[in-house]
Amino acid sequence: MKSRIALAIALLFLAVAFVPTLTAQQDPGIRKASIPFSFYVENHPFPAGDYQISWLGTRMLIKSTKGPQQALVIANRVETGKANQRNVLRFNTYGSSVYYLSQIWIAGNDFGQELLKSSGEVEMARKSSTRSYAMVGLGK
Repeated sequence: MKSRIALAIALLFLAVAFVPTLTAQQDPGIRKASIPFSFYVENHPFPAGDYQISWLGTRMLIKSTKGPQQALVIANRVETGKANQRNVLRFNTYGSSVYYLSQIWIAGNDFGQELLKSSGEVEMARKSSTRSYAMVGLGK
């Protein structure tokens, strides 16, 4: 019984010790983007404008610098196998004017962050005959 408790405490200690390291490797700090078109983050509509993007662990916060729009979403790590050359936001585009934020890429990392597709985006993809993507630069 005592050995199980000691093992549980040791595992808990290791888990807590590695969390800051993993978070620090994924946290590029606050980034800014000027997005020239209206878009969706999950099912939340956002107007064109200036935004701040930051990370809270595995969640990404995107918020307007001038208005009340903001969303806190889960972003999953996506591997590329080679270092990214630019800081960019990638938007899935349906038809000619419906944009959904889908990925975030930070220069120098061999991974990016990908948002889950919302029910609205899945429905839009099903109905749309054309699908492409748009990229927007991401600054500091």
